[in-house]
Amino acid sequence: MSRTRWNILIVVLLIAGLAWIWVNRLPAGEASAAGVLPPAPAVGHPAPDFSLTTAAGQTFKLSDLRGHRSC
Repeated sequence: MSRTRWNILIVVLLIAGLAWIWVNRLPAGEASAAGVLPPAPAVGHPAPDFSLTTAAGQTFKLSDLRGHRSC
């Protein structure tokens, strides 16, 4: 490939990348909230109880794991 074709390819890819960034940008209202973390549970307070289904189809609750260490 000639040098001119490489330069054209680089410019086209640069324009395509900038277009991709422009199309996928956050709306103005959401830009300020993008860096804000959701509220986390307070230290020392238990997490709310919920239940999950495993890949094997068994259901367990978070409270069933209370007192067990993972590591």
